[in-house]
Amino acid sequence: MVLTIDCFMPSECECAEALRRVRWLSGVQCVYCGGRSVVKRG
Repeated sequence: MVLTIDCFMPSECECAEALRRVRWLSGVQCVYCGGRSVVKRG
């Protein structure tokens, strides 16, 4: 059996959510100043 990324993240929405969890493991913050008061765009 060959495992592909589709086995773990079958939809674009699930993939985006997994990336968010990995990218902002300890919470969302500004990449420039480190501030925690940020607004979600997109």
